[in-house]
Amino acid sequence: MRLFIALLFNQNKLNAIDSKKKQLIDLGINGHYVPKDLLHLTLYYIGETKESDLDKFKIALSQIHHAKFSINTGQIDAFKKHKNKKIIYLSIEKNQPLMTCYKKVISQLQSVAPNVHSDGLTPHITLIRKAEIDINKLDSIHVDPMTIAIDSIHMMASKRIKQRLVYESIDHVQLK
Repeated sequence: MRLFIALLFNQNKLNAIDSKKKQLIDLGINGHYVPKDLLHLTLYYIGETKESDLDKFKIALSQIHHAKFSINTGQIDAFKKHKNKKIIYLSIEKNQPLMTCYKKVISQLQSVAPNVHSDGLTPHITLIRKAEIDINKLDSIHVDPMTIAIDSIHMMASKRIKQRLVYESIDHVQLK
């Protein structure tokens, strides 16, 4: 199974984030739009994991102690390293509580899996994969910022069920 550590959002925030995709549709951007129920912020992608290693990651997650915090959304942008097919995302402003949370996640994961590495965090919420767009069009999009309360960190499993991608929270830690 493929695992990742993520921040999830309540239904009202999911609806608000999902509505931002309408602007992209109106611009005629083609690609694989992320379904509303899969929207999240990935803190760390663990990757393919054996069932027998699952408990050690759950233990690592349970050791994360962090206060509740908020994140603020920014503008819609694209990862520019892909030439034709781009990933379009809603940016998240870096703030101290988010970055501290990220560092705690990395530290705990490294305590059980030495191959975990920190490439730094580019906080974002993926809206479209394999988008076909002239990224200059994104400059014309304005999105009002939104504040999102974060009260838990989730370990997610990525699965395919009947040809549909599904993310399932298999464990979480509540923030105090």
